[in-house]
Amino acid sequence: MSSFAQAPSWRILFRLVVVMAAFLVAQPIAAHTEAGFLADVDHPFLVAGPGSDAAQLRFNLHNNTGDPLMLVGIETSAARRVAIMARVGGGKVLPLPAITIPPHESLDFSGQLWIELSNLSAPLRQGQEIVFRLIFSDGRWSDIVALVGDADDH
Repeated sequence: MSSFAQAPSWRILFRLVVVMAAFLVAQPIAAHTEAGFLADVDHPFLVAGPGSDAAQLRFNLHNNTGDPLMLVGIETSAARRVAIMARVGGGKVLPLPAITIPPHESLDFSGQLWIELSNLSAPLRQGQEIVFRLIFSDGRWSDIVALVGDADDH
């Protein structure tokens, strides 16, 4: 008799629950869906110039909580460098180490704020889907999927 058949039923159930939980946690969140209970992400898309080694991730991020929500990083395998960028007075552009979204408010990362990717791992193709991980100050994170497109597409 195999060891699986000898295992008590609660162990089998426990293993099944662990496998299912791992599968659910690993699934990326597509556009227009809830990014965990912390935030909603709307219209994530990437804009890159032809032959460019850089791109901009644009989206709207809504804080669903009653507390400030601090975005401290973004990760992706599509680029070696990812930074939160802000256009400030006089046309200056500065990288931000983090940004806080006030309770129940949204930030638009498609104008004065954006996410900049540089040193792309490979050229981006129109219609390609890229996974990003948004990392918050409390250690939680949410995966989103952005579509590569033109600025005119959104």
